[in-house]
Amino acid sequence: KKWDGVSAFEAVNHQNTSNLDFKDELLLNRYQAMHDDEQVDITLLVEVLHYIIQSSSGDGAILVFLPGWQEISEFKLLLESTAPFNNRSKYLVLPLHSGIPSKDQRETLRVPPHGTRKIVLSTNIAETSLTIEDVAFVVDSGRAKEKSYDPHLKTSTLHQAWISQASSKQRRGRAGRTKAGVCFHLFSRRRFESMAEFTQSELLRTPLEEMALHCKKLDLAPGGADDEDGVPAFLAKALSPPHPKSVSNALTLLVDLGAMLPDTNELTHLGKCLATLSLEPRVGKMVIWSYLLGCTKAASNMAVAMSYKSPFSLPPPHLRRNADMAKVSLSNNSESDQITVLHVLQKRDALSKRGGGEWNRFCRDNFIGHSSIQMISDLRKNLAKEVTSLGFPAPTDASYHNRHNNDHALWQAAIAAGVYPNVACRSRGDVNFKTMTNQKCKIHTSSVNAIKGQPLNSKSTVPKGEMEFVCFGEMVKGSFFFTLNNTTHLASPLPLLLLCGVSLSVMPMSEDASKAVLNVDDFIVFQTDAELASHLVIFRKRLESAFWRAVANPSALQDGFSNVEDGLTDVEQDAIEVLGAVLQSAHRSTNVR
Repeated sequence: KKWDGVSAFEAVNHQNTSNLDFKDELLLNRYQAMHDDEQVDITLLVEVLHYIIQSSSGDGAILVFLPGWQEISEFKLLLESTAPFNNRSKYLVLPLHSGIPSKDQRETLRVPPHGTRKIVLSTNIAETSLTIEDVAFVVDSGRAKEKSYDPHLKTSTLHQAWISQASSKQRRGRAGRTKAGVCFHLFSRRRFESMAEFTQSELLRTPLEEMALHCKKLDLAPGGADDEDGVPAFLAKALSPPHPKSVSNALTLLVDLGAMLPDTNELTHLGKCLATLSLEPRVGKMVIWSYLLGCTKAASNMAVAMSYKSPFSLPPPHLRRNADMAKVSLSNNSESDQITVLHVLQKRDALSKRGGGEWNRFCRDNFIGHSSIQMISDLRKNLAKEVTSLGFPAPTDASYHNRHNNDHALWQAAIAAGVYPNVACRSRGDVNFKTMTNQKCKIHTSSVNAIKGQPLNSKSTVPKGEMEFVCFGEMVKGSFFFTLNNTTHLASPLPLLLLCGVSLSVMPMSEDASKAVLNVDDFIVFQTDAELASHLVIFRKRLESAFWRAVANPSALQDGFSNVEDGLTDVEQDAIEVLGAVLQSAHRSTNVR
C-alpha cells in the first residue's frame, strides 16, 4: 500500500529520545563501522529515494539537502545514470545553488507536468531563502559547507560540518508546506542531540576589522586595547563573545593599515573614512589610494565587486570548458579576477545603452548571473554616495583622479595597495605559492588564473633568483589545503615596494658597498643598487606624505590639488606624477606572458 499524502506515513518514528534498544544499538554500531560518519552516504541516499517512490503515490517533489556544489553535481550525474531516475519523462532532477543563474533557480519552483516527479538537489539555500511549494518529501543529509574564522591562522576556513538542531528543524519544515509531508534525516537521533542547538554567531565566524571600526565610530569603545572601555572589553560583553585573538588580530591589522593609533586605538583620518565606507577596510583603502593613482572609477568598480559574490554562474559539467574560455576571454590577458569583473561591468555599461536584449545575450553566452552583476552595478551608487559624503570627488567624474583610468599598471597598483598584506609569491619551478605567514597555498579553482593554460596554473617561469607575486582578496583553509580567492598577478613588484607595508628599510651589503637590500615588512626582499635603494626610500616617504595629506583633506582632490589651501606640496605632487610614469614603465618592461 502506497502513502496517499494524507494519512500517517508508515516509516514515521515518533521517538524523541537518543536511548536505543539493543537491536537498534547493534545496527547503528554496525553501520557506523562500515561508513565514515563525516561524509554523506550516497548509497543510502539513493536507497531512500527508491523507498520514497516505491512507498508513495502522486507527484510530490523531493527536496534533498547536500553540503555543496560538488556533491550536488556528482549526485545529479549519478541519478541521471541510475534507473528509474534516468527516465526524464518521469523524473526531473534539478540543482539549486546560489551560484547558478536565477533562471535555473526559478525552474525549481515550477510544478512539473502531471506524471513527472521533481527531485531538487540543494544546499542550505532552500532552508529559508526559497520555498518550493510542491515539496512532499525532504531528505536531510545533515551536512553543510560552513565558513568560519581561525584566529590563530588569521584566515577563513571552509569545511563540511554538521548543521545545528535549529537548521535540521528548519529543513524538516520544508516538507509539506501546502500539504502533508515527510522528512528523512540521514543521521541518528543520538547525532541530532549532539548537534549544536543553533548556528554560531557571526562574531565567531568572521574577521572583526569592520566591527572594531564601527565600535570606535559610534563611540561604543572609546578606550585603548587594554582599557575597560576598549574594543576587546566591549566585544567580550556579547552573548557569544569572540575569541580574544580574533579581536587582537583585527586591531593589529587596523593599526598596520594606519586606521588606528597604536596606543589609544583612536581612529585616524583614514580610520574615519574606512568606517564610513561599506567595504572591507583593506578594500576601502584601495579606493582611497586610487584617487592619487588616477584610476578611481575602475578601482571603485573592482572594490564593490570584491565585496559581493562572484557574478559568474556555476556551469553544468558539460559546459565547464566553455565557461572557462569565456572567462579567459573577458580577462583579456590581465591575469586578474578583479580586472575580469571590471571588464564585465564596462561591457554592461556599454551594452545597457542599446537595450536589454543584447546585454541578456552577453550574460547568457558568458555564463554571467544577470542579477548578481546588476546588484554589483547598483552597489556602485552606494559607494559613490559614501565617498562624496567624505569630501572626495565622485568616482566617475572625468577629472584628475581618473587621469589613468584605462591603465592596467595603475589598476594593479591600486589592488596591491588595498589588499596588502594579502600577497603570495613563488620562485622559478614552483607550482604553489607562499604567503607572508609562510602558508603554502594554491589558487582557487573559481579564479581565472586557475584555468588550464593560464600562466599561474603551471610552474613559474620567472628568471632564476627572481620572485613572482600575486595579490589575493582572501585565503581560505579547505579540507586539504589553503586556497587564494580574487587573485591578481603583479607584472612588477614596484607597487609592493612603494605603496605597501608598514615600512621600507635599506641594509647595505657588507661584501659589496655598491649594493643594498630593500626590505618590506621582513617578507619582500630585493637586492639592488645602493643609490637606487636610497632614492626609492625617499620616493616612498613622499608618496606616504601625499597619501596622508589627501586623506586629511579629500576636498583638495576636486581640482587635482591646484590652488587649494592645505593641498599637496609641490614635492608631493611631483612624486604622484612620477609614480604614474614609473609604474607604467615597469609594467611595459615586463615580459609578455
